Amino acid sequence: MGRIHVALDELRHYEMGHMDATMALDRVGLIEQAAADIFARCKLPEDRDAVLHHMLVPLLAAAQKLKAHPDDMTQVQAMRDAVADYPRYFADPGWATPAAH
Repeated sequence: MGRIHVALDELRHYEMGHMDATMALDRVGLIEQAAADIFARCKLPEDRDAVLHHMLVPLLAAAQKLKAHPDDMTQVQAMRDAVADYPRYFADPGWATPAAH
């Protein structure tokens, strides 16, 4: 999840016009790779796994929408919103502060 957090934070630059679409879509690819790794390797108790999946599914849906329409900046916020509750459920020191909005 740390890689997702960093990529979402870096996408702030795209929202502000300081990053081109190619670089932004690279960050989306990093998010997708990190999520795929989580799905493949994560061994959480069933309840925690369900919480994480509940976050990752809409995150990936928004990532796909941004890939299809790179000018749709609302999808960056949708990705952040999808994982906004992560610190409530998981004690992750790499996610000490929320990604910037």
